[in-house]
Amino acid sequence: MKEEHEFVIVDSADQECNDHNIVNFAHHVDMSKENCRLQEEIDSLAKVKIDQEAEIRRLREAISALAKYNQSVDNDETPYQSKFASEFDVKRIIGGEGEGRFGTVVFECVSRLTKASIAVKRIQTVNPRYFSNRFFKVNNSLSKEVLSRALREIRATAHFDQPGIIRYNSTWIEKPPLGWQNEADMEMLGKIGTFRTCLNMNYVEESLFMYTEMQLCENSLADWLELNQTRRNIEDMKDYFPQILSALDFIHDRGIIHRNLKPSNILFIPPTSKFSPGQLKISDLGIVADRVVKSGEEVAQIQLFPRETQMYMAPEQKDDGYSSKVDIFALSLLLIELSVVITKSEAELIFNDYREGKPNNTLDHLPDTKNFVAWLTNLNPDERPDCKEILDHRFLETPVIEL
Repeated sequence: MKEEHEFVIVDSADQECNDHNIVNFAHHVDMSKENCRLQEEIDSLAKVKIDQEAEIRRLREAISALAKYNQSVDNDETPYQSKFASEFDVKRIIGGEGEGRFGTVVFECVSRLTKASIAVKRIQTVNPRYFSNRFFKVNNSLSKEVLSRALREIRATAHFDQPGIIRYNSTWIEKPPLGWQNEADMEMLGKIGTFRTCLNMNYVEESLFMYTEMQLCENSLADWLELNQTRRNIEDMKDYFPQILSALDFIHDRGIIHRNLKPSNILFIPPTSKFSPGQLKISDLGIVADRVVKSGEEVAQIQLFPRETQMYMAPEQKDDGYSSKVDIFALSLLLIELSVVITKSEAELIFNDYREGKPNNTLDHLPDTKNFVAWLTNLNPDERPDCKEILDHRFLETPVIEL
């Protein structure tokens, strides 16, 4: 009995020890879990801190970059980019007119993208806000008119597709910083070997430049007239004159009056062979006007006309209303220059005679031509023919040999 009793006591002690060990193990496990949780929390907080520090660095870098950008803008350190200078190589200057801060120049260029030869017309004007005070009121009006004329020309030809009208491709405006255009022009003139006097370089801070990329025609009818100072061939004239008429008829049919027909505005492509005539193309539609037709009849208009076109203007343009027949009158004066060799001063006197209805003997040796011109220069615009009537006239249909 004694031994059995002792065995039971020993067994109970072991059980108590085991229970104690189990409790200690469970407590140790709980402590380990808590340690792991705390370590994970510490790691999470450390990661958040790292992310925050990275975000702070990123923000500081962004602020620094923005500050540098603002400083470069304030100091005008960003180089100016010119579409004209970067996309075209200038070969030569082929035309231009104008004085002071308002002028036009035409460049023969090669497109760096297409390698095609094209013409680029640059119209210089001044931002109208530059003339904000009364002292510059006239210049302000002129500046607006220059821009308005350029835009009218672009809009008028935007959808024109006619062989006798110069083709326009694209238009853009550039406003370089003060001094930039001077340097660019001087560099360009040096490359093409042209004197500075060929360009109007009277630029100001508010100078604007409107560029128009267009079809290249190296010469104008004015150039042709100057080069051909011998007796004119009437049959050649009959090849040229209908080309201008057809283009003008196209313009009139679309409700537009050109109002600025003159030799320098008619571009000339020389003949490719002795069997083909040259090609004429009308340009400079910058002062076009809309035709006004009511009840089937064209209504005369009254509108200010530019000084440079007075030599070829019709008599009714000076003080009365006018219609598309002013283009017919101007065309007849061009026909005179195509028919006979005359100087500019002689042309002015002859044209004034026609405007005043005075007889002259310029075309006496060309009676058919004289009668034809008289029909086109009738002082009564209603009695003048339209383009279609002129194209159908026998004078242009049948060969005429006049000695």
